[in-house]
Amino acid sequence: MRECRMIYECVINISEGKNQEVIDSISKAGGNPVLDIHSDFDHNRSVITIGSTELDEVIDSVKNIFQKGNELLDLADHIGVHPRLGAIDVVPFISYDDSIFEPNSQTIEAAHEFGAWVNNSFDLPVFFYDFASEQFLSLPEIRKNAFVKISPSFSSRDKKQNDAVCVGARKPLLAINVDLDCTDIKFAKDIAKTLRESSGGHKGVRAIGLELSSKDRVQVSMNIVDTIAVNAETICTEIKEIANERDISAKVELVGLVPEHQFKLWSDSFKTWANLDKT
Repeated sequence: MRECRMIYECVINISEGKNQEVIDSISKAGGNPVLDIHSDFDHNRSVITIGSTELDEVIDSVKNIFQKGNELLDLADHIGVHPRLGAIDVVPFISYDDSIFEPNSQTIEAAHEFGAWVNNSFDLPVFFYDFASEQFLSLPEIRKNAFVKISPSFSSRDKKQNDAVCVGARKPLLAINVDLDCTDIKFAKDIAKTLRESSGGHKGVRAIGLELSSKDRVQVSMNIVDTIAVNAETICTEIKEIANERDISAKVELVGLVPEHQFKLWSDSFKTWANLDKT
């Protein structure tokens, strides 16, 4: 019988996707636990995935990345289409095995301790979300209402509001985008509105429409937050069919790693469309 070991991850989102030297310096600070780096020029954002069977190893890696990022990143001149609150914007901690996908108590505690460390060390406001939040606040809720309707869990001693960190404990999710070969941003936003749960679409789907000026196209950018109930292939195929009605081609882009249980749901044709190795 195969032993099921707990996997610990942290998927750090930083507000830098253009300067490769800076991205490399920050990601290298995380050492061996860094599993994947995905950067986007138009988003001006990079997603750094850290993973290990040892929670302490993940925490040390995240702290090293945060320290380096705090040295090198500055939001003052930041331009990017992706929503953000901070330079080191989102730091979610995740734990799972073959049957349990909600973060365990150690993971939630690690998120709380990390948030306190960030606030004490760098005087940055910290917002907790998902399982790390007593109110189970979502990341979109915080982005929309931060400092107005929602106060940080840890406030800046200097009352900073121009840079903040969202620290979470959450289930595994899938970040996936569909690029549309057109420049009609309203079209992308309308599709996103049709799909996302908050607008009456698919449960477990978050979606926004973004303009990718460097590529002369638009994008439906998504988070599949319920990777058990939602098959990303179904959602992406729906986008493709809507685009095909206007003779617009669609291309899938994955951000970060794919949860194994989600990958097993996908057909070979979808894996080919997403440019994934079938193995």
